[in-house]
Amino acid sequence: MAENIRKQIQRGASPVAIILGCVLSIPAQADGLDMTFGLEQRLEADSNPGLDAGGSETEISASTQLSFGLVRETPLDRFSFTASGLVRAELSPDAELRFDDQKLGLGYAREGANSGFEIEAGYHRANIAYLQPLSDFLNDDGEIELPEDLEDLNGTGTRENLSLSTQLELGRDAPLGATFTARFLDRSYSGTTNPDLFDSQRTKLGTDIHLRLSPVAEGSLGLNYHLYDADDTEGTRRETTTTQVGIHYDVSPILQFEASLGYAIIDTEEFAITTRTEGMFGRLTAELERPNGTVTADLHSDITEDGTIHTFRIGRALDLPSGALAASIGVSKPEGGPSHLIGSLDWRHDLPTGKLNAQLLRSVGFDDDDGITTTTALALGYSHEINNVSGLNFDLNYAVIDDPTESRERGKFTAVYQRALTADWGLNAGYRYRTRDSDAESHAIFLSIGREFSGRP
Repeated sequence: MAENIRKQIQRGASPVAIILGCVLSIPAQADGLDMTFGLEQRLEADSNPGLDAGGSETEISASTQLSFGLVRETPLDRFSFTASGLVRAELSPDAELRFDDQKLGLGYAREGANSGFEIEAGYHRANIAYLQPLSDFLNDDGEIELPEDLEDLNGTGTRENLSLSTQLELGRDAPLGATFTARFLDRSYSGTTNPDLFDSQRTKLGTDIHLRLSPVAEGSLGLNYHLYDADDTEGTRRETTTTQVGIHYDVSPILQFEASLGYAIIDTEEFAITTRTEGMFGRLTAELERPNGTVTADLHSDITEDGTIHTFRIGRALDLPSGALAASIGVSKPEGGPSHLIGSLDWRHDLPTGKLNAQLLRSVGFDDDDGITTTTALALGYSHEINNVSGLNFDLNYAVIDDPTESRERGKFTAVYQRALTADWGLNAGYRYRTRDSDAESHAIFLSIGREFSGRP
């Protein structure tokens, strides 16, 4: 079923002009409808676009990107639709036009007097040789979030992501409330040269019941189901079912405690052999509000198919005169293994003519086959406003994943000069450096001109 849906979306998504034509056929009398159009023409020279080991063949390419956005918002609901894609061609006599980086997004949310509903769908199809996974280093909350397949995204081929999520919230402010969630992610590859890339699907279903026991206490009961199905060598299929109870208690206006206890059953099938892992898991957190931020402490024990991981972390968030700082440090200890240092940092500082930001993340995972895996990721950014029509942006992203057998690295640095040519048109010129595992690097220079404008029908 997922394959059929994906093929239908691909057939409709490939020609971006068709997408835009269909959307523009929406009746002009639609009330409260905002539309945004984008156009960018880009010329780029890259010394190793595929980031291949030892690659040194420079490619000069030209691309045209189109984007469209539509938003309709009322006091009760909000509908959004986005579509984008580009046409790329190498500047050579036998060059062929290629559609790439196709994205579709659809969202709807509705607010009731004591309830809420939202649904989102997304589709992304990209050529792995041109995919820049570190460009999406930060999620919508500004936190570091690495793609699951980051370490294997090399070579050629196509990656497709199809996602769907929905949430229904009932009794939001009532003594008894419930939240129902469902998520689906299908990731597939075609024509790849890296054998470590394989198709996978994830399905998550969850129900959380909230009971307001008093003005300062709230209880919860949760039931969750997660299915992971992969077309890897082992034929992995993993079903995880968890139940848990919890309580949130406000000790005072500035001190809150939260505790939860649950039981997990994990059935993992590999090479047609099913094994079961089950056990208790729990969490205890505390948060203390201070005049300039918060202090947090978190102790939790999580059960996985490879055993139990115990984690303790303390954190401090500060509101600064010209920005904010949030940091945490702790230890993570897999069952039967040594302790490992973990932590995070998020710093933002506003300058008179720009801003600085830095994010750092260190996490630990455990796998019976690969042993302890540590991930360290860093994101740095600096922007400087030269005058009211021009500016500079610098971004550095770096990630390293270590396990007992190997270390994998990814890095990217970008410097961009931006200038407003007119009220509608802008120019970008810059340099980009990428590296992978110390045996592949790429230097690129690029120039683009584009505009974005909006209006109502």
